[in-house]
Amino acid sequence: MDERQGPGPRAATLARQYLLNEHLIHSPNSHGAALTHEGVKEIEASIKNPGQPTRHFMVQVIQNFHRNVGAVQTGSLATAVINEERES
Repeated sequence: MDERQGPGPRAATLARQYLLNEHLIHSPNSHGAALTHEGVKEIEASIKNPGQPTRHFMVQVIQNFHRNVGAVQTGSLATAVINEERES
């Protein structure tokens, strides 16, 4: 799989099912989804208190690198995503 394409359809299906089960999205069919009021409140809580987890989501971690980095491991499966652009 090309890393630029994202995690793939299985991960997207699992994420969609989680959001549906937690009533954070409403999806009348498999072609789209809309945030529920509960979903909007989760996003607002995350924005208002970025250092605090919400009921459904962990704290978001943003890493900014100002030099070349070999690999960054992240996520529950500790996958490494490597994307380096070297200057000539």
